[in-house]
Amino acid sequence: KGKKLKIVSLSNIGSELAYMEIDSWIRLIRVLTHEIMNSIAPVTSLTDTILSAYANTETSDNNDNLRENTIEALQTIYTTATGLMNFVKSYRRFTAIPKPQFSPLSLHSIIDKALILNASDFKEKDITLKLNLPLEKRLLLLDETQIMQVLQNLLKNATDAAPNKGKQIKIELSEEETKTNLDIANSGHPIPEEVLPNIFVPFFTTKEAGTGIGLSISRYIMRLHGGTLSHFTDNDWTVFRLTFQIQ
Repeated sequence: KGKKLKIVSLSNIGSELAYMEIDSWIRLIRVLTHEIMNSIAPVTSLTDTILSAYANTETSDNNDNLRENTIEALQTIYTTATGLMNFVKSYRRFTAIPKPQFSPLSLHSIIDKALILNASDFKEKDITLKLNLPLEKRLLLLDETQIMQVLQNLLKNATDAAPNKGKQIKIELSEEETKTNLDIANSGHPIPEEVLPNIFVPFFTTKEAGTGIGLSISRYIMRLHGGTLSHFTDNDWTVFRLTFQIQ
């Protein structure tokens, strides 16, 4: 009696911070794509118009060289600008993910469909699948199209990362009282330590032909589902885990 008590309340805000980080990336990308498209659109339009005019206009022999050089320069501008527009359009996907349309589904059914879609790639690359799925098919509120997109991204990464010999991909589903975990693992080399901090950063990629948005989109979709996408190494396996909270 008479003593002052200090009450401290602690809460994990990691999820909120991660969501804010993704939201910041999205807002930045929207601004950049808007400005780039506004700048490039008139360039492609004008060069296309001038190209058409030159192509359909007869000139004297004295102007042939100038005409050819002008057309070549315009074609270069047009090709470069068009390529940039297509580049921007591909990244617009990251900011155009619609609100999930939830329905009660089992992950088993989505996994089955994803395996069918990737069967030819697994066969071509001689990949051995290891499945560990519980018999009980727990229903979760999911957007099938979006979760399928996540699985496709992770399976493609796992396929690309598997070594040339003894390729293995493991898909494991584990259920707890308050959550369901879906692990997609490959037997490839672990992700280098210097790369790990950036694997979920939009546009970061170590692949020559990669876009760098697969993992960031997948993580964002999981956030929209109230879940998480995480990475860890388990012995010789590189694992990406989807965690769905039971609602």
